[in-house]
Amino acid sequence: NDGDLEVIFADDHANVYVLDHTGSLYTAWGTNPVNVGTVTSSSPALCNIDGVGALDVIVCGHDGTDGFITALSGDDGSQIWSYTGSPPIGPVNSSPAVGDIDGDGLAEIVVGVTYLDSYNAANTGSILVLDGSSTGIEERDVVESRQVVLETNTGSIGGSTEIRYALPQGTHVELSLYSTDGRRIATLINEHQTAGSHTITWDGTDDAGLNVAAGVYFCRLSAEGLQIAEKVIRLK
Repeated sequence: NDGDLEVIFADDHANVYVLDHTGSLYTAWGTNPVNVGTVTSSSPALCNIDGVGALDVIVCGHDGTDGFITALSGDDGSQIWSYTGSPPIGPVNSSPAVGDIDGDGLAEIVVGVTYLDSYNAANTGSILVLDGSSTGIEERDVVESRQVVLETNTGSIGGSTEIRYALPQGTHVELSLYSTDGRRIATLINEHQTAGSHTITWDGTDDAGLNVAAGVYFCRLSAEGLQIAEKVIRLK
């Protein structure tokens, strides 16, 4: 609030820098950048969280697996709060948006996130709304997206393939294996399933129970009006 502009940015190592109008580190934040974790993966956003003093800084990132959303005081760079979610959120790669959504005179922070399942894989995509009050995160509104996640993992040579997938809500699911020329060779799932994470193992056989030849196949998941395919390599 001195009438001069400052420049705020974060590097890949979760260091947040504030430079004054001369290009020097902003002295109110100390002689070093403020570190907020392991990796920052978004541009900082500015808002006056508590309605007084300088603009505060919101930055997002992750520690390799779990994500975080952190608020820093614009006055001195100290941490106001840091949100990691329960269940944990995955790495946050979107920049936060800020606005007074409920008209109470205080800013809310809106961020696109994914939640992690038991495999630490991205599960449900959500829009997260955080109350930016300096007293902490007082309200949270999560809106689930229609996101279906599919992962495959082939074991040792001649071994089975573990297929993991996540559903945002209960729906009919068809999970099949196809050859590279588009022929369906095996149907593993064709039924209604509940929301959440699911795991099934393909033993490398077709619908007739015969072992398929070595080569490349595609696992296709059809659910929620979407079709997602992952490559599966069958080894001998």
